[in-house]
Amino acid sequence: MRIRTLLLAAILPLGACSTGYPVYDIPGVSFQPPISAGLEDVAFMEGCWRGGEVNGPTAEEHFSIPGAGTMLGWSRRSRNGRLGSWEFQRVVDEVDALVLEVWPNGEKSPARFVLSLVEPGVYATFEDLAHDYPKRIRYQLVQDDLMQITIDGGPSGQGDVQQLTMARVPCGSR
Repeated sequence: MRIRTLLLAAILPLGACSTGYPVYDIPGVSFQPPISAGLEDVAFMEGCWRGGEVNGPTAEEHFSIPGAGTMLGWSRRSRNGRLGSWEFQRVVDEVDALVLEVWPNGEKSPARFVLSLVEPGVYATFEDLAHDYPKRIRYQLVQDDLMQITIDGGPSGQGDVQQLTMARVPCGSR
């Protein structure tokens, strides 16, 4: 009985959040339990987006409408008509989390970023603090036809902060 009491006393300080996931207080480590959200909360990302500078680098993001538990997407970055980088993306509604999977330049295994913050129809932040860089990707609708994408090194501030502001464009337009 004494062993069970000691074990219970050792576990209780960990606590639990309302989702039932444990909350750990470990210095220097951030843990955000998955939040309850669905594809309809990030559907503002749907469509074709383009941004860049005149005579400078350009960026495109394309996301499908939500369907079959996913939103499929792709992006490309170019300069002077030459491809710089590209990636395939998938937002998938898993059992306990919304996950952004990214295959940069066609890598065989995706980087997986879990939705950590969301204001439905306004912004969505996906993070993987164990990933090298980026650790966070944030999509934010600034206006109806203007979206800002921010990638960064996470709460510790490691790595560059990059922001892309993109305008909604007709899909298939030049």
